[in-house]
Amino acid sequence: MFESYSVNGHQMNVPKDDIYMKGIQIEQYPILNTPVGEHFDERIHKGTKQPTEIDQLVIHCSFEPDIECVLNENNYTGAHYVIHRDGKIIQCIDESKRAYHAGVSSWAEVRGGADNINAHSIGIEVENPTFGSSTEYTSAQIDSLIRLSKSIIARHHIKPHNVIGHSDIAPGRKGDTGVLFPWRKLAEAGIGIFPKYTELPAEKMNVSQENLRKLLKAIGYKTEAEVTKTEGYTEITEIKDNLPLAWRSFMRHYFPSGIKDERPTPNQIRERHEKDPRKSTSEILSDVSLDFMMEYEKNTNSDPKRQLTRVSSLGFKRLQVVAQAFRISRQRGR
Repeated sequence: MFESYSVNGHQMNVPKDDIYMKGIQIEQYPILNTPVGEHFDERIHKGTKQPTEIDQLVIHCSFEPDIECVLNENNYTGAHYVIHRDGKIIQCIDESKRAYHAGVSSWAEVRGGADNINAHSIGIEVENPTFGSSTEYTSAQIDSLIRLSKSIIARHHIKPHNVIGHSDIAPGRKGDTGVLFPWRKLAEAGIGIFPKYTELPAEKMNVSQENLRKLLKAIGYKTEAEVTKTEGYTEITEIKDNLPLAWRSFMRHYFPSGIKDERPTPNQIRERHEKDPRKSTSEILSDVSLDFMMEYEKNTNSDPKRQLTRVSSLGFKRLQVVAQAFRISRQRGR
């Protein structure tokens, strides 16, 4: 499953004659063959200690443009591959190793518990300085992403419903790949799911929180989350309503036109220019996006009643279409 060959002392996972990667070279980051701690352990289930097989591809967006910033000073954080804006692909970690790119998951398809997704997934980071909220992804990097993804999917037999974004598996904690990520283009190339509006299910449903929760669950979003907190010497586990955050993640992936507040406004840009005229517009866009995402990740703006805005009839139809497409994909994958 993890066939590889050596190039200048580094192990390559993509075969030399891979039909998808013809004409594209992959560079190696030195950490690939200098594993540190359990971050690069073999793919072993944490609980059963049994080997796991890859069945998911998780796509991320890297806020930093340099690989040295994607990996922290201890080399404990990073995806298997990073794709720069010029289309250059860097392999950071051997596919046979587990890398902590995804964190704790709130996605139904994770085998072995919420913290086990890294044991059976491959992560790809795509560089974008504004988390995909204001800066378009380049055609060169999307072309490289499509080719690399098709190679990974073919070699590991990954099903369409198991190609997901970081925001999908971590509602309220992560917002990448952002509203500008071209999920439709990837689906047209055979990567993931992004159905047309015309593919409506036969069943008619009313717009309600009950049906919203039912359809989001059918896709894979967890609309409830366990939260453990300590009071004195006692650990208390509570069930948190995750519906507003799951809906936000769904829209970011499948209905991005319904999200407006993640794009920096002209007023925000003007105010930043006035505070520091030396900064370019691109730098200001990055700053605004970073501030928003830091606040989003900390949940300082996560009042559930405020986050669950009105669900339009068009948005609800979109949800029905996507849920139907996921059901069909799972049936075909059995």
